[in-house]
Amino acid sequence: MMYAIIGVLAVALIATIYMIYRQSKKIDLQKKMLTEKYQHEMAATIEKYRDQQLTIEEEFHREVMEIKENHDRETAFFRQSVSQLNRYIDDVQSYAKKSSNVSTYQALYQLKQRWIDENKILDEDMIIMPNVFIPFYTEDRIKTCRVDHLILLPTGIYSIEEKHWKGKIIHGLTDKNAKEFSFLLDMVQAKPFIQVYEQTLVFSSASTVEGQDDSLGLLYVKAYADPAKEAWNTAKMVSRFLVSKMGAIINDVTPILYFNHQHQDHSSEGVIDLSKDSSVIRVGHEKELFSLLEEQFDRPMLYSREDLRKIKENLEHIHYIRDSIEM
Repeated sequence: MMYAIIGVLAVALIATIYMIYRQSKKIDLQKKMLTEKYQHEMAATIEKYRDQQLTIEEEFHREVMEIKENHDRETAFFRQSVSQLNRYIDDVQSYAKKSSNVSTYQALYQLKQRWIDENKILDEDMIIMPNVFIPFYTEDRIKTCRVDHLILLPTGIYSIEEKHWKGKIIHGLTDKNAKEFSFLLDMVQAKPFIQVYEQTLVFSSASTVEGQDDSLGLLYVKAYADPAKEAWNTAKMVSRFLVSKMGAIINDVTPILYFNHQHQDHSSEGVIDLSKDSSVIRVGHEKELFSLLEEQFDRPMLYSREDLRKIKENLEHIHYIRDSIEM
């Protein structure tokens, strides 16, 4: 009886062990299947993202190449434009030197040499720069502002706007001071201008107009927009440019309006200045200009000789793209 019980227990134990073994094998098989499934899905996911990465890299590389090609084209176009602009500026500077500007430069140079000979100044104390072009942006285009003459002195920077007008010049006309002669402003259609700015009229006889017969006794009248305003704007442009290059060391540039035609007949030529504008210095004769410049040496010194040298250097080496100022 005991052996029978032992036998039954042995069989039960063996069956239990076998069941545990079978369950363990089943679990191992499920684990293996799950692991293989996971590995398969992981490999598929990795492959998928690798493909996506390759696609992204190819797309990125293509976009980079397109950007590079566009940049190269734009750079080439930009360099070509800069080259054309510089050639254009050089041409303009070469051909824009009017005979009146040249004669004024020669006169200023002779004045400087005389002052040097008289030991009033040294060569570095007066720098004369004719025909200076200041670049600026307006409406997404680069333009230039021409300065007829720049005079650099220890006491300041002076911008000369030169007008070589022959005849009798009446500067600073307004509705108020024209009085009974305001009909002249109507006839030359200057009224719209003088409501805001002063106006300049130049009266010329036929003898001063090339190709006209003086025997007919004709009188020519020409109206100009305010040249003093033009001189003021030019001086401000120079001042803004120099401040952008040298900072607070730069003081305001002084504008000078110079009517430089050397008249002989004071009755029919010369300047009648009616303007009340004190922002622009106006001179009507070479002697007046020379006296004005000589007076400037009595004013307080603003710039050292080294400052003047740097100002001259900045004006002589203008990059017409990089140095353009915004309007």
